[in-house]
Amino acid sequence: MKNIYLVILSILFSLLLVYILLFSWVVIQKKYISKYNFSNSETLNFHKYYSNKLHHLRGKHFEIDTQRKEDYIFTVISEFSNGKINFLIQGDSWAEYLVTKKKTKEKLIEIANKRNIGLINGGIASFSPTPMKIQLDLLNQDFDLKPDVIISFIDQTDIGDELCRYKSKLKRNNQKKVVSIDREINTGAVFDYSKYYRFSEIINKNQRFQNIYITNYYFEKFFKELLYKLKNLNNQSYLCKFNDISRYLYNINDNEKKYFKQTLLDYVEKINKDEKIKKIFLISFPHKNHLNNTYSVNVSTLIDKISLPKKIEHLNFTKIIRDNNFIGEDLYEPLDEASHLSELSQTKLIEFVFDYIFERARFDNIK
Repeated sequence: MKNIYLVILSILFSLLLVYILLFSWVVIQKKYISKYNFSNSETLNFHKYYSNKLHHLRGKHFEIDTQRKEDYIFTVISEFSNGKINFLIQGDSWAEYLVTKKKTKEKLIEIANKRNIGLINGGIASFSPTPMKIQLDLLNQDFDLKPDVIISFIDQTDIGDELCRYKSKLKRNNQKKVVSIDREINTGAVFDYSKYYRFSEIINKNQRFQNIYITNYYFEKFFKELLYKLKNLNNQSYLCKFNDISRYLYNINDNEKKYFKQTLLDYVEKINKDEKIKKIFLISFPHKNHLNNTYSVNVSTLIDKISLPKKIEHLNFTKIIRDNNFIGEDLYEPLDEASHLSELSQTKLIEFVFDYIFERARFDNIK
């Protein structure tokens, strides 16, 4: 019995020592003070509420230069109006970069003024057809944003995002319609915002024993993430890092291909049924590894094999580039594994898209 008591006391003493050391680290380092924290409860609750529906919002990976909480989910370039053609841009970081990079945002403002259009950008990093479909409902229902035209960036990594990041987190209603995507909660995954929510809650309450609450949270966070990892011991791909989502571009089986096509079809069919939306342009662009033939799977090819309704048009930039209709030196950001375009190339891309829409596309029914 003495040995048992000794072991228990040793464990308790060790835990107490660890706690004291962690508490000291919290007090000295103050790592919980982050630019990603929320300065007030209203913004915090807004971000948390819509992340619970969409898996995640902007803020952690691409900073926004505004105090408007709505910018976490969409940015107004030019207000929607009944007297204008109203455009909505959707997509992942390719779309989000258009408002987080200075030159591309300036180009969007220039285009909106020149064309006299309403223009809103709803791009959010790692969004793919399923969260875009849910986002479209939320923009309509909660913010009364009803576009005439949608420009939708379908990135190569959308395949991996659908299969790795979202498939296991979908929530459906009684009619089996996807209505939300669970967010990450203490998983340690890429878009896990749990700690920033908790830090903000503690700091905003001006709690007298703030450092104790923070220390307690670190303990809680450690054990929850450890438990999650143990449950997924044989499959660490739940973290959905770039290697996990890009592997589908090297090889994809028939079931995976079928699943992605269905997510795209669900998105397309939803838009096609909306009589207010008169036109949608799907924009797909190759990654660097497509142009050097390292990747064998191209989302542009998958889209081209889908029978699209008349009001939906696909701009396949793999073909456009190979036909020498979109040329530029240093297309991509150097050393960017996700092959994002350089700021100059992205500015040219969005200008090309709007020139195409207004000069060559058929959408007389909304003019």
